[in-house]
Amino acid sequence: MLQKRILVEADNNTWPNPGPPHFPVTFPVAPASYQLNVLSMLMVLGYITTPINALGISLSEHWAWVRYVNAIANNDYLQITSAFAQLDAHQKTILSDDFGVALPITWLVDSLGVSEICDGAYFALNLAHRHSATVKGGGKRGPAKRPDFVCKDASGLWHVVECKGTQGSEATRERQLYHQLPNGTPNGAKIQKSMITFNGPSAGQRLGTGLLIGIEGSGKNSSLKIIDPESRKPFIITDKMMSDTDDPMIRSAAGRALNALGLPTAATSFTSPHGMIEREVFRGKEFSYLFPQDEQIKRRDAIANEELDAAISRKTVSIRGASYIVREQSILLPAPAYLTGKPIKRARIRFFLEKDTLDRIKKSKFTENPIHGKDDDWDKSRKGIFFSGDDRSGQLSIGEMFLAEMDVR
Repeated sequence: MLQKRILVEADNNTWPNPGPPHFPVTFPVAPASYQLNVLSMLMVLGYITTPINALGISLSEHWAWVRYVNAIANNDYLQITSAFAQLDAHQKTILSDDFGVALPITWLVDSLGVSEICDGAYFALNLAHRHSATVKGGGKRGPAKRPDFVCKDASGLWHVVECKGTQGSEATRERQLYHQLPNGTPNGAKIQKSMITFNGPSAGQRLGTGLLIGIEGSGKNSSLKIIDPESRKPFIITDKMMSDTDDPMIRSAAGRALNALGLPTAATSFTSPHGMIEREVFRGKEFSYLFPQDEQIKRRDAIANEELDAAISRKTVSIRGASYIVREQSILLPAPAYLTGKPIKRARIRFFLEKDTLDRIKKSKFTENPIHGKDDDWDKSRKGIFFSGDDRSGQLSIGEMFLAEMDVR
């Protein structure tokens, strides 16, 4: 069966009283059962782990959507098979991290109405670059780590989310969420998720999530815990920055869609018009050596335009009156999976990118001019995260911009 149950609980004692932010009425105080479609979660996982830009690194993007089909046990609750639980510590950590981001985001789309999502690091770098601000920290771990995601809901509120996952014990999850260094400095989700802070009426939730993954035969089921303790505020989104917050949301969504369609250079050019991401990765001096002048950016953009021209010339399909470019891949699983009690041997993945989105990206000429959703006709195209599924298929929609489907046989 592809419908799995998981227990969800929010620690309302960690919310400020009287707020804001106020404890969401849709968050359960006591453990409550949440019905999860596994393929929908895998679709979300594939989307949020698809890089915004590739930076010259070739990833097996299709495998991101199906790599855990064999890992999920065939029972009522979400559990990992005993075979996967025997993997080496490195592989177990990757699975825990992946499930630790995919499942909370899936739940937040349902419970909080999340309609847009962006990597926390990219969101901060984009606005800092545009407004000549400084992003403190930026480490991969510890209190300087930027939050995993910045999300926006259908009502226009902004939320910051830091995600944790473990196959260990309840005590392990508690350390991930509440841990402090010997000197008393918070070092868990309670501080990492606060590296970006919104103020004023647009400020939403500041969440730390911890997923404890159950193992087949252990007698323990998976559970999700959500907290919101007090936190430091090193990078504040100012009123002036708020006018440009559409830009990183639009560019990141389009970048993931472009990569999924096999257009990695176009994704990098659109998300990093003047080499912002490259500078962050190569850190100043190295960037000057690898990209000595604007000519390098021009060469990159020329390749990006070739990718776009080739994609725009492809045959399109019509879905709900809109035209889409399609990319399809079938993958033979290395071993049969038994999610439904019947063997699953093959997965077919199809990506659909709205042709109008490609045209808008092409017309942008990869300039750094800020994109404002309503002004540039992006609003309808990119808003809304929708997923659905049954025992043989899963679907994910990012507004009208991007569609993804996976079916298993």
